[in-house]
Amino acid sequence: MTLEQLANMGEFVSEIAVIASLIYLALQIRQNTKSVRSSTLLDNTAIWTNLLTQISDTSNVSAFS
Repeated sequence: MTLEQLANMGEFVSEIAVIASLIYLALQIRQNTKSVRSSTLLDNTAIWTNLLTQISDTSNVSAFS
């Protein structure tokens, strides 16, 4: 095997490694995005629940019902 063939094989292996790392990175970004969206939705739900609980506990609101 010549030195040129070894260099070509090394380039091929490095290209495969780069492609694999890009695929892994894309999967990790997708998972992180889903996690952040889920966390944000949970936080918003908690905020609205807290707000509605405070409104319903207010005596002025219950006088209208």
